[in-house]
Amino acid sequence: GSSDNTLRLWTRQGEPIGEPWRGHQNSVSAVAFSPDGETIVSGSVDNTLRLWTRQGEPIGEPWRGHQNSVYAVAFSPDGETIVSGSEDNTLRLWTR
Repeated sequence: GSSDNTLRLWTRQGEPIGEPWRGHQNSVSAVAFSPDGETIVSGSVDNTLRLWTRQGEPIGEPWRGHQNSVYAVAFSPDGETIVSGSEDNTLRLWTR
């Protein structure tokens, strides 16, 4: 995640894979892979979360609910629930 509002995948050698992923309206502050490695969730200073395919395609519309920047995201072990933490002093649970 980056302050240029994008996400990128990288090789272990530090080489970018493909083009940056665009969709957030402000800095991307949190990113996590699903347990199966096929879905990525991102949280942003734009107060939203987004889901992405491993190929960088957005899945649906941004998830809205926080009133301030999202700084933490994580998948549950089964990959069906996501938790997010925000500067609005809340945690939210989301189901896919």
